[in-house]
Amino acid sequence: MATSRGRGFLDARSQLYPCVYSACMRACTCQFRLCPFWPKPSLRNRSVHPIQSVLNPGKQGRAVDVGMRQAAVLTISDRGSRGEREDKSGSVVREILREAGFSIVHSEILPDDRSLIEEELLRLADESCLDLVVTTGGTGLSPEDVTPDATLAVIHRQVPGMAEAMRSVSLAKTAHAMLSRAVAGIRGQTLIINLPGSVRGARENLEVVLPALEHALDKIQGDPSECGTDHESGKG
Repeated sequence: MATSRGRGFLDARSQLYPCVYSACMRACTCQFRLCPFWPKPSLRNRSVHPIQSVLNPGKQGRAVDVGMRQAAVLTISDRGSRGEREDKSGSVVREILREAGFSIVHSEILPDDRSLIEEELLRLADESCLDLVVTTGGTGLSPEDVTPDATLAVIHRQVPGMAEAMRSVSLAKTAHAMLSRAVAGIRGQTLIINLPGSVRGARENLEVVLPALEHALDKIQGDPSECGTDHESGKG
């Protein structure tokens, strides 16, 4: 349950953001960064294949370290959501993020359904208040590739440099990289990044933006320091 201090933060900050990320969630003693005063996520019927989640305390008994950056990984795949294909790219993304110091609090496989993807992105950003949401799959030109469209529908601002860097590193290996429509953007205080669905593409693209993630999240969440060499060297 949340402390009275947490409730105070909720009242003060809910006017500014759809969540109460930095104040209420760090004061909350529930350890799951889910304030009980917020409405429950939609119970709309959907065909998904959940992998793991610690966002709902009833699903697993272990607590989340709220001192770590928290992330979710969404694999977008019709076949994967039906259990017909192993989620190899999602596994690689989770491994890389854990090694970088992120706590993976939610993983899920969703079908190529724009409305379902939008709904989940909104839930993870507005209700779970995660630092980072990474998607893998659905970034190409096929009619069913709707992940970028869903992302653009929910973000408040784009981070085009990240998408440009990802396409650039892949373009050095294959001309098909120019067909990627992957985007990166911000909703509230959550950074959302689209990765390709292939294992190699997901790894290459995530690794190229990884060095900038910590500073990006600091800025998104209100760090006033300048984007210069002092910050990169750990001095500010």
